[in-house]
Amino acid sequence: MKGEDSARFIVTSADLCADNLALAGQDVDIKVELLDVENDVFIVRTIATNNLGQSVGEMTTHIAMVD
Repeated sequence: MKGEDSARFIVTSADLCADNLALAGQDVDIKVELLDVENDVFIVRTIATNNLGQSVGEMTTHIAMVD
């Protein structure tokens, strides 16, 4: 979708670590944290845990805006 208020982004890198798998019927809580902004690149960490409090995975992503 394009319009006045739209923004375009590109993922320049992503590191993923999957500690466990979430099983069918389990809820997964996903938290996103902005770690830093370097040269207009957003560095974001995403952490997923299941409803038992176990880590499912973590991802660190570098996201740049596209002009």
